[in-house]
Amino acid sequence: MDIKNVTEGYYNLLKHKIKISRKDIEDMSQFRLEVCASCEDLRKDLSCDVCGCDLNAKTRATKAKCPVGKW
Repeated sequence: MDIKNVTEGYYNLLKHKIKISRKDIEDMSQFRLEVCASCEDLRKDLSCDVCGCDLNAKTRATKAKCPVGKW
């Protein structure tokens, strides 16, 4: 994941934490996290075993992609 996606993901996660996030971003994140929940590469700390990313942030980056192509 490139630095722009990392920055966007954490920025949107921060906005979520302080309750000012956009609904479309949250809907996208929820969908992606549901896909991740059924993946064998999901770690207990909500990170990906393939890429190592924090999925709470990565799923909120609009141009981020799953490393195994699930979203």
